[in-house]
Amino acid sequence: MLKGIGKALQDALDGKETAASPAPATSPLLNAHRRRILEYLSLRPFTTGGKIASDLKMSSSSVVWHLRSLVSGGYVVHRHDEKVYYPKDFVDPADADLFITLRTSKRRDALRSIVESPGISKVELSGAMNASRQTASKVASELEKLGLVTVAIDGRFTRLYPTNVLKDKQEKQHLRARAYVERILTRLEDERQSPQVLRRTETELQLRIGKGRGKGVLSIPLDPYGTLVN
Repeated sequence: MLKGIGKALQDALDGKETAASPAPATSPLLNAHRRRILEYLSLRPFTTGGKIASDLKMSSSSVVWHLRSLVSGGYVVHRHDEKVYYPKDFVDPADADLFITLRTSKRRDALRSIVESPGISKVELSGAMNASRQTASKVASELEKLGLVTVAIDGRFTRLYPTNVLKDKQEKQHLRARAYVERILTRLEDERQSPQVLRRTETELQLRIGKGRGKGVLSIPLDPYGTLVN
């Protein structure tokens, strides 16, 4: 070996083949807007692109572009029948109707009133919602259909009680979220994004990913069921 010549150059002069360094992998999550969208969908799964654009103050065309990248990258699922999106393998797809129904603040307010005041009458619920009795009755029926409340007749009053359905789903989500976190970490490792865990609890995962100028922080809420009445 000639003095002052590096091994790679010497191998080239000798006609030896050297293993090429693997090209750095790319990840949809290196884009800050896509991270924001994934974070949002982790909190509000089964949301339309229009609602995402409105809440995140982004243009609809930009949101659609980034959602396509997240879907093709395997991070997000597009449910075509209802035009909604949710993080892949994060929540139970069978709960789409639950999240879609509770998308509106009026329905969340109704459920919160029932949870905070078990046995509340439909008349009292209409007052708590600042809505007509007809609207309160309609919302109560929707919540009953989802199994979130039960109805009891008390004389001339119809009283509403919360069930344990939402609490049970929240407990199951804790187990699902743990598996989801492991998949996210493995996926980012496979994409060679050097994920560094900054915070990990039952309700949140915070990671630093990427290197150099592409470095960013991803904060994923892990308890969407627990925020449905907030």
